[in-house]
Amino acid sequence: MTFLAPSRMLLNNRQFVQCAFLSPAEEERLREDTAQKGYSLVEADLVNIQSSEELIQRMASALNFPSYFGGNWDAFLDMATDLSWNPAPGYVLFLKNAEALLQLPSEQIATFVRLCLAVVGRWQSGEDEEGNTIPRTPFYFLLQGQAPFCRLVTDLLALGRGS
Repeated sequence: MTFLAPSRMLLNNRQFVQCAFLSPAEEERLREDTAQKGYSLVEADLVNIQSSEELIQRMASALNFPSYFGGNWDAFLDMATDLSWNPAPGYVLFLKNAEALLQLPSEQIATFVRLCLAVVGRWQSGEDEEGNTIPRTPFYFLLQGQAPFCRLVTDLLALGRGS
């Protein structure tokens, strides 16, 4: 987990769920690095998020999910691990103002973290949900936040991984 890392470090390691505070210049560098790698960068602003349904909708909208998207965590996992309508060698979901997640009940935050790990796990497994071989593809969740929030996310990730 990264707290105050330069943007170039964010896409050059194997930590696919990260929390960092990026300056405007570092955000621009992230955009440049993502473009240089040919990755799809999508941004979702989580400011004033009030419910898990709103969180799901903001991320789904940013990822341009099809109209038949079911609007729940299971459907999000299915769609976020498909993305056939937006083929790319890698994906970066940059969640701005992620500290707004603290407005959600703790069990919803924990569900969100488990979902992030499940999406990354599926992309890294080399298999789709039916067991068909797919390319291992980087999928990054970058949560923008200050150090105290990032420490909380780090703890939740450790719990989600069973560490």
